[in-house]
Amino acid sequence: MRQLSREGLPRSLGTAELERQLRDAPDVIGRILAGLALAKLGKPADLALLQRSWKAEPFWGVRLEWAKALGRVGTSAAIGVLVHAIEHESDLRVLEGLLRAAAEIRDAGLAAAVEARLARGLPPRASMVAWELLGAQRERAPFEAIAAASGRSSFNGFAQS
Repeated sequence: MRQLSREGLPRSLGTAELERQLRDAPDVIGRILAGLALAKLGKPADLALLQRSWKAEPFWGVRLEWAKALGRVGTSAAIGVLVHAIEHESDLRVLEGLLRAAAEIRDAGLAAAVEARLARGLPPRASMVAWELLGAQRERAPFEAIAAASGRSSFNGFAQS
C-alpha cells in the first residue's frame, strides 16, 4: 500500500490517496508516511483527517511519529490536533513524546490542555515534559503552579527537574 517513487521516496499523493493509505496500509511505515504527508500539507482539512485517524490508529509508534510531525508544522490547525491528542491519548508510551513534540509551541489553548491533563494525572516522565511545556509559555506560564509542583516529590525527581 505504501506509495514510493523509483528513488524509494514517498511519491506525491492526493488527499484521497493519503486518507486511504492512512486507513488501509497493512504496515506501520505506510501509515506513518501518510500521516507525515498530511501534516506536511498543513491544510486544516488534511489535519482534521489526521485528528480523526488518531483514535483509530492501533500502533502507538505511528501516533508518536504523527505527533512529532505536527509539532514541526506548528500551525494553528496542527496545534488543534495536538491539543486533541493531549486530551485523549491514553497510551503511556506516547504521552511523553507527544508532549515533547509540542514543548516549543507557545499557545494558550495548548497550555490549558496540558494543565488539564496534569490535573488528571500523568506518568512521571510525561509530567516532567508537561511542566517544561508550561514553563516555555513564558509570561503566560502558570508560575504559581510550576513553583508548587517543584516542591512536591515525584518518582526520581522527574517533576522537580
